Amino acid sequence: MTSIPENVKLVKEIVAGFNEGDPKPLFSSLAEEFHYEDYGSGVTCSRAADFLSYLERWGSAFPGYVFGTDDIFAAGNAVVHCWSFKATLSGTDFPFTDITGRGISGSNCKTHGVNIYQFDTNGKIVRLSEYYDALSWLKQCGVELD
Repeated sequence: MTSIPENVKLVKEIVAGFNEGDPKPLFSSLAEEFHYEDYGSGVTCSRAADFLSYLERWGSAFPGYVFGTDDIFAAGNAVVHCWSFKATLSGTDFPFTDITGRGISGSNCKTHGVNIYQFDTNGKIVRLSEYYDALSWLKQCGVELD
């Protein structure tokens, strides 16, 4: 069983990896049975491969994005990462065009949110839940909502 400090350290490594364009710390930490849910967009992934594809779309839409850590804390088998995100939308391959339409290339976007990582007894991530204000963020990205 991994300890709370070990799980917090892993989440910090995951965030650092994302900011360096390296998803390996995350993908090497996913349990065989893993579930991701983005509550802002409604996107869910139950396989690591689907999650990787989703993140690749994010990376192509927002090259050079930066995740900051506003706070991080843990209890039991969960780590809560309070984050800030800044990026410029490049192109129109918006990560969830299927529900929102198209963003405007060059739009500067920033938001804050919370990720909750839940770990199994082996220190693998079994669930990742992401919460943020999608409406404000989409407006910043130039998405026109009806």
